[in-house]
Amino acid sequence: MLHKFKFAAGVAAAALCPVPGQAPAHAETPQETAQLFGAREGVRHVSLSPDGSKFSYIAPYGAQGEALYLVDLTQATPAPQRVIALTVERSNLDYCEFATNTRFVCRTSFSRDSNVSGDIFGYSRLRSRCRW
Repeated sequence: MLHKFKFAAGVAAAALCPVPGQAPAHAETPQETAQLFGAREGVRHVSLSPDGSKFSYIAPYGAQGEALYLVDLTQATPAPQRVIALTVERSNLDYCEFATNTRFVCRTSFSRDSNVSGDIFGYSRLRSRCRW
């Protein structure tokens, strides 16, 4: 029985080893990756101000960041205005809600590697932003 296990383990290990002369797998383009795993969300969170004159949304920003955009619906041609941008690796802008007509409360979360133990730990913060 042990002999069969050793043989099966050897076959599995050999299957994982690269074959000499075989080209390594090529890097995927962003379009190929999106087809395989899905693209990033276009809009992730939406919030309406208490008086209904503004709304905000979280959308991708840069290669892996996220940003909060504000749209003033009282304007003749409303255009999104970036209010907050989060570009730190392994961080998320989880949500932003209007606390008042001029103040947001946003939750951000981060994950980091411990320099001592090698563990990954996460933490989050509530942040407030006003007068954009």
